[in-house]
Amino acid sequence: MSELHTSLLALATWDTAARTPMTDEDAAAASVLRELVVEHYRSDGKEAAPFPLLAMELIGTGARRDWDVAPLAALIGKDPVIAARVIRAANSAYSAGVREVETLRDAVVRLGTRAAAGVAVTAATRALFDGEARAIQRTFRSSWERLWQHAVRTAAGARWLARQLGQGDPERAFLGGLLHDVGKTFALRSLAALVVEEQIRASVEERIAWELVDAAHVEVGTELAVFWNFPEYLTSVCMMHHAGAASPLPEVELVRLVSAVDDVVFDPWHRAGLDADLEQACAALGVQPETVIELAGTLGELGAQASAGL
Repeated sequence: MSELHTSLLALATWDTAARTPMTDEDAAAASVLRELVVEHYRSDGKEAAPFPLLAMELIGTGARRDWDVAPLAALIGKDPVIAARVIRAANSAYSAGVREVETLRDAVVRLGTRAAAGVAVTAATRALFDGEARAIQRTFRSSWERLWQHAVRTAAGARWLARQLGQGDPERAFLGGLLHDVGKTFALRSLAALVVEEQIRASVEERIAWELVDAAHVEVGTELAVFWNFPEYLTSVCMMHHAGAASPLPEVELVRLVSAVDDVVFDPWHRAGLDADLEQACAALGVQPETVIELAGTLGELGAQASAGL
């Protein structure tokens, strides 16, 4: 274990007793289930939850720095629920002014166009991290929320780090963090569906489920990114955030680093290979350990700010 990893563990929010190693039997079960899950995803799961249209429109133009307020407000206003959440975010404790915002246009002005677009994408994407049926919601219930919180913290942390380092595009880093593990949500959907359909036993332990979802998520996420026709940088994030080779795209390395830090601090079941992710991303970005520790200490607050008003 690296010195940085050890320092991050000192900031962990979980009880060390929760980090129990996988038994050989559990690892074998996870491996078998992984193949069933990937097969189910490819045959039945890929079409189950199309990517939110509004989010895709905003992602397609998400790198723009020259948004005019009116066109952006009109685009967000296509979805009244998302529009309401943007207004709520503008009135949240993190961004509220003296006067309460009541219109979408005023909310976009207060937040700024790029931040307003980010809030809208975050709100629109939230549905991907929910089970789409009550039976599936009850299956591995806590995992859905864990996936969402990791995504939001990674997104907010990647944007923060991009600004701190002056590397990459902060909003692209945010979107990359939000969607880097989307393969986990679809793998978990397929696993839950197999349980509900009684194709596998209903007593799959959540620890085993988490292991197989982690093992399958890069493959599934990459296929989804291609299927949804993501921009190249987002596809690269989904494909390469655990890759052995460094990426020429700073957004990939930003997400790689923040995701690894978040896993160590918040997930007792984080995989043993995170040391390689930490070392590679730090080297690629030229990040000092002090900055990584500062990031770790503020990830919870950054995630709360990103979620404010949603």
